[in-house]
Amino acid sequence: MRTLVVGDIHGCLTALKKLLELADLQPGDRLITLGDMIDRGQDSRGVLELLMDLHRREVLTPLRGNHEMMFLEAAQNSSRTWLDTAGGRATLMSFGVEPSRTWRNAIPIEVWRFINETCLDLVELDNHFMVHANVEAGLSLEDQPPSVIHWAKLEPPLMPHISGKTMVCGHTIMGEGLPVDFGSAWCLDTGAYQDFGWLSMVDLETRKVWQANERGESRQVDLQPWTPTSAE
Repeated sequence: MRTLVVGDIHGCLTALKKLLELADLQPGDRLITLGDMIDRGQDSRGVLELLMDLHRREVLTPLRGNHEMMFLEAAQNSSRTWLDTAGGRATLMSFGVEPSRTWRNAIPIEVWRFINETCLDLVELDNHFMVHANVEAGLSLEDQPPSVIHWAKLEPPLMPHISGKTMVCGHTIMGEGLPVDFGSAWCLDTGAYQDFGWLSMVDLETRKVWQANERGESRQVDLQPWTPTSAE
């Protein structure tokens, strides 16, 4: 049984499908996504539908990222920040929805339930924990503030978390499109939606990393040791 963790997808359905093809999921395998499933890329709806199906099949454990939080907040307060600066328009376009005052009514109820009720903020395993963005090293995992787990960028060098477990996160785009091992943390955000970005997936046990992009290309790489130029 494997535990496979996928970085920030951002609506990149072609890359996600390619990664799943490479992974060749077997009975008992577990897939964890680190949040930012939506926005910026061309097919957020397709990504969500695929992930919801994997969750129904008891394969997927999904996390919420800051983009899912913005999506939920925009539906409540009509803020245009998500639409105008965070890639929300691309998400609505994937649903065939215009950014009007009533756009929220055109999003299927199962999507709202998946993001608001199914997705988690943090997953803890025996030797690792998964979170979208970051944690406060000196606080227990149960006491982490939402502003940190959804929004805080990595600022290396990193302090190990008091649990002694390795953090696996996204949110901070790694330079050169390669996932980075900071010692106490692995960051898998490799800019999937960018022109030359990649979507990354790691096997927690073997540290094997697969990558795919929106051009349908794929490769296998290693977790890169942190250097001062690793994070953009």
